[in-house]
Amino acid sequence: MESRLVSLDRFSATEVALEEPDRYRDLLDRPWTDGALIARGAGLSYVAASFGQDVVSVGMRHFNRILALDTRAGWIEVEAGITLGELFAFLTPRKLFLPVQPGYPGITVGGCIALNVHGKNQFRDGTFRSQILGITLFHPDHGILELSEARDPEILELTAGGMGLTGMVLRVRLKVAQLRSASVRVRHIPVTSLAEAFAKVAQLTGEYDLLYSWNDLSAFDRNQGRGYVTAARFLDEAGVRNKTGLQNETGIREFPKVTGRSKLDPCQKRFRPNLFNDVCMRPINRIYHALGTFDPRERGVSLGQFLFPAVGREFYFDWFGPPGFLETQMLIPGERIDAYLEDFIPLLRNHGRPVALTTIKAFRGERSLLNYDGSGFSFTLDVANRPENLAFFGNLDTLNGKFGVLSNLAKDSRLPVGVVREQYGAGYDLFRKRLREFDPKRRFVSSLSRRLEL
Repeated sequence: MESRLVSLDRFSATEVALEEPDRYRDLLDRPWTDGALIARGAGLSYVAASFGQDVVSVGMRHFNRILALDTRAGWIEVEAGITLGELFAFLTPRKLFLPVQPGYPGITVGGCIALNVHGKNQFRDGTFRSQILGITLFHPDHGILELSEARDPEILELTAGGMGLTGMVLRVRLKVAQLRSASVRVRHIPVTSLAEAFAKVAQLTGEYDLLYSWNDLSAFDRNQGRGYVTAARFLDEAGVRNKTGLQNETGIREFPKVTGRSKLDPCQKRFRPNLFNDVCMRPINRIYHALGTFDPRERGVSLGQFLFPAVGREFYFDWFGPPGFLETQMLIPGERIDAYLEDFIPLLRNHGRPVALTTIKAFRGERSLLNYDGSGFSFTLDVANRPENLAFFGNLDTLNGKFGVLSNLAKDSRLPVGVVREQYGAGYDLFRKRLREFDPKRRFVSSLSRRLEL
């Protein structure tokens, strides 16, 4: 079926052949030709990771079953097409959850593996790959492969964060953790600048389970960078009721299952007003700041509401208008934050355009191949897709090279391959070498992999 597929940021769009098998025999027994393929989950990636010109996109959403659960050993086995929301709804009544997951329930587990996503607690629990125990992978030239730390660990490493380029993930075994409570206690701690926000996030990593900041970079006055740090810790008592879901008889919050097409689906035709423009962005951010800092007291929030903050706010991605937006997410070494900000603030002021969204998260991990991982602070900026902002991001690439910053390949649709080679260095070369050894025909391809010359 011919379909027009679009990245979440609306930067990339392509007419492709989309196939959505619903039986394993349709997937495994098909005589795949030497044409290019790529697996597709929910289609909610910021970048064009699941489609490309003259590439067959293979939708995996029908493969969404829960296959096994071992509560004593602490693992669950699922098919790759299951969404985080469906998994959350199954696990929470059993007082279990996935510690690491991104902020929208419509994302599939397969997509989380392909891009090695993170959540709000990577300073404690790492990125998504840290909870992978095993993967069942299908490749037309290799058949079905069972991957684990004990069996083909190099291919497992290549697959987790490998952008879907090693094949189609059929099943995955994931670690699950005991859920102390289906509620968290949340505080919004005001900060007056970016420097204070970075310092506050660093300070609070030992006190809270989940952390991130929101900062206002839409203004160019003395309030630039003000915002608040959202800090949360698990409760020991039963969950609280709220409008995002239902509380069952166990006292554990259930998040509604995500079925059908997601409200975030960028391929859907709908009205997209251009509200995040240079004129409106400042008052919008002032209002958001006022709402976020109005009451600094600690309050109870359901875990589902906290883990999936984009639910009910899907309009954000549409309010950039039809051209969409640009996002860059940068991992800055902790010891270089002060020096980085000394150069970043003048660069932003010289640019003179408002930033729509700014967030900071703490990271603690290790570099590996093309994974967005390591120790330091993740610094995210969203801007409207305009020529001036493209130029600004290009200047940021230069600044990032000076300070050893790592850009997230899963978030930035315009990131040039030269910048990626410079930032990832030996990790880029090793990933490319191993991928070509495993798949010399390069059967799995996307617009993303072509841009990165993989």
